[in-house]
Amino acid sequence: MSPGERFKLVRASQQKTQKEMAAFVGVSYRTWQDYEGDTNAPGGKVMRHLCSLGININWLLTGQGEMHIHNASPGQVPADNTAVRSQHPVFQIISRIYNLEPDNRNECVKLLSLCLTECLEAVCSDSVRMK
Repeated sequence: MSPGERFKLVRASQQKTQKEMAAFVGVSYRTWQDYEGDTNAPGGKVMRHLCSLGININWLLTGQGEMHIHNASPGQVPADNTAVRSQHPVFQIISRIYNLEPDNRNECVKLLSLCLTECLEAVCSDSVRMK
């Protein structure tokens, strides 16, 4: 299953149209269509919104694991995501970066952003080649 197909499943699990999902994550309708069509990769802001729904970002990007974090029902994740943050390794890493000195933190964020962008581009280009 491609990332685009998983984006469709996420939308279906939320019982939303493409336009509604696009508005929820703060992108255009066309951009959401591109996510579902495997022609565009989402950024961190979109991932944050999806994570707030209890979506397992690792599953969304790689297909590994379950759709929902810790078997949370869609829409039932606490508003502040305390349980998710305390248990998910990605949030633990982000917390450690946040606690660095500002200059070091900025460098880490730039490097992490570059790595994630390259990873997302690779995942999306692989899924497009598989079609």
